[in-house]
Amino acid sequence: MKILVAKFMLVHNGVEYPTGSVVDVPDEVAADLLASAPKEFVQVSVDEAGQSDIAASADTHQEGLPPVDAAKLRKK
Repeated sequence: MKILVAKFMLVHNGVEYPTGSVVDVPDEVAADLLASAPKEFVQVSVDEAGQSDIAASADTHQEGLPPVDAAKLRKK
């Protein structure tokens, strides 16, 4: 099962996984991590094509912040 390290760091089998890493661990280990620390780890679902929902969201183009007109925001 794949899990996302949402907070802090995970050390598994001597390998350190920082925040934002997607880790493929055995189902029993993932279930224990999700049950004991639900805020620190998130289960990542994988579709039939083998692409995780995290990777699918990374493929979408984000526009970023809209342009700002400083003159309109300035206090009078």
